[in-house]
Amino acid sequence: MHKEITRLGSNQEVLLQTQEQILLANGRIASQTGVLQLRQQELLLMFPQLYGEMKTLGIKPRSVQTVSTTTFG
Repeated sequence: MHKEITRLGSNQEVLLQTQEQILLANGRIASQTGVLQLRQQELLLMFPQLYGEMKTLGIKPRSVQTVSTTTFG
């Protein structure tokens, strides 16, 4: 139970923080956020497209340890 409370507290902190801007080696500015720790069902509900892509690629969602997304604007 303690691990679950810690996980939820950490997720809440990440969701409430603002994006941090960093300077890349090529001189461009990028934004980054913290890391969410999600259970399989939470991943499905929050990111259904990403969940679907994993299934399409033949990746079993329960075996996934890390998921990262990158966008360029």
